[in-house]
Amino acid sequence: MFQPAKIALVAFAAASALLLQAPAQAESSWSTIQKKGVLRCGAAPAPVYVMRDPKSGQYSGIHADLCRDFGEQVLNVKVEFVDATWDNLVAGLQSNKWDMALALNPTPARSLVVAFSDPVVSSETAFVMYKNNPKFATAGNTIMDYDKVGVVIGTQAGSTHAAALKPIIKQATVQLLPAIDEVRLGLMSRRVDIWAGDSIEQLTTLATNPGYQQVPLNPALEKGYVAFGLSREMSAADLATLNIYLRRRKDAGDFERMVEESVQQAVAATQ
Repeated sequence: MFQPAKIALVAFAAASALLLQAPAQAESSWSTIQKKGVLRCGAAPAPVYVMRDPKSGQYSGIHADLCRDFGEQVLNVKVEFVDATWDNLVAGLQSNKWDMALALNPTPARSLVVAFSDPVVSSETAFVMYKNNPKFATAGNTIMDYDKVGVVIGTQAGSTHAAALKPIIKQATVQLLPAIDEVRLGLMSRRVDIWAGDSIEQLTTLATNPGYQQVPLNPALEKGYVAFGLSREMSAADLATLNIYLRRRKDAGDFERMVEESVQQAVAATQ
């Protein structure tokens, strides 16, 4: 029969073995970034949200400014903006090319491979067009008013707007362009009749071009919000850190102010 001292020794040895076999707790994503000293922000240009000065290469806009402030003031690290496109923002997170993807629209399909922060800005797909386009003299605000033979709708390839248009547009031509600037230029050169895009991104064009109008569709074609994209491996605790920061900025009224400032900045850049 085992003596009490021997039983205690066996129990201690078994417990020690279990502790040695237990996996080490995964390091926090933010802790890893703090050790590296750099927060990488994947940035695809999108007016108001993410803007890049062609001369200086500096990034601005509500999402760029928030990413910079979070990195510098919360994580206390240097912030590096990595040039991206809308086609590779999600893939860049998956391949660890950047730590945060700026101004990403959450969708069920995307949420299978990346995580999302709380909303920063709410938006919807809207149509912008030349006010005096004779094709729309009697048009209202339904998708059927614009889904006509001979109408060309321009939108950005890889965007949620393009995905929303695909199953609905039956007669009009949907032209997919690689960047928002190309869609905007297509509208101004009359190569496209309609710019289908983010209602917030369109504010700059409307502010600088009084000959154009924005039509919010009824019912809404795509209504959602814009957030930060993050690795799906990020822990709930790390995601909460970012969301607490965003909620504090939102409660302070910073988001509305930053949108207005970004629009003014974008307008000034065109003058």
